[in-house]
Amino acid sequence: MAGVSISIFHMHENLSRYSEVLSSVQKKAPFVLHAYCLMDNHIHLLLQKLDEPLGGIMKRIGTSYVYWFNRKYERVGHLFQARFRSEVVEDDSYFLTVLRYIHQNPTRAQMVDLGGDYPWNSYAAYTSAVQQDKALVDTSLGLAIMEGREPLLRFMINQTMIAALT
Repeated sequence: MAGVSISIFHMHENLSRYSEVLSSVQKKAPFVLHAYCLMDNHIHLLLQKLDEPLGGIMKRIGTSYVYWFNRKYERVGHLFQARFRSEVVEDDSYFLTVLRYIHQNPTRAQMVDLGGDYPWNSYAAYTSAVQQDKALVDTSLGLAIMEGREPLLRFMINQTMIAALT
């Protein structure tokens, strides 16, 4: 979703609510969520649409969250500045690039040293054999491309450390 000029996630309750919205919409309009990162004023989602068009899925997510946010903070109107932006991921290499970028976002923003230290992304789903977000995040494609958890983690950790130094 496009960035906003205000913090849409300035409280843990807001972050939790957005995660709940993702889960709720996923049940109504199924999609595969490969990765996510909720930042203060924007969101990264690596998702694969199934039956419903991507625009419909994003509309459901945005409308549900904005309705809740506006009621909670007694405000009206749009929350997001513009329509969401999307890119087609056509091959495994680009999938891994996007996966890494999403998990590096908090590191690049200097919010944490490593992506795994940030609680509002899907990094933990990839690092743990027991997935905390198992119902929400599907790690199978990333793990299959890299042929296992350890090679994928080495790839993400090495690249995250390089990103932190640049």
